Amino acid sequence: MVPIYSQLIFQIKRAIVLGDLAHGQSMPSVRALAGDIGVNMHTINKAYKLLVDEGVLVQEKKGFKVSEKEVIQTSVENCQQIQQKIDELLIDSLIFGIDLDALMETRLHVMKGCDTDDLDD
Repeated sequence: MVPIYSQLIFQIKRAIVLGDLAHGQSMPSVRALAGDIGVNMHTINKAYKLLVDEGVLVQEKKGFKVSEKEVIQTSVENCQQIQQKIDELLIDSLIFGIDLDALMETRLHVMKGCDTDDLDD
């Protein structure tokens, strides 16, 4: 099971990529978001702090906002973690005979909100 804070991090990053959260936009307060989605404030705070560490969010005097930078410089450690995730996906796709190019095309369409029925097979 994926921890709630990890799910939240993914959803925030996805919202930024899709344009649902704009660069420089203020984030909901920890208390408000916790109440809205029904999770502990510590969980929201942990997700926000980890996103600050990655440079995705910026902490201000009162709350958090999405970084103004469209392309965020990342640490060597974060690059290594991303490479590890990609390696795991590549290995699984090879073991299970999954067409990685087709999978990537499908996932990009889904990520951008397109209907997968519109894709050519």
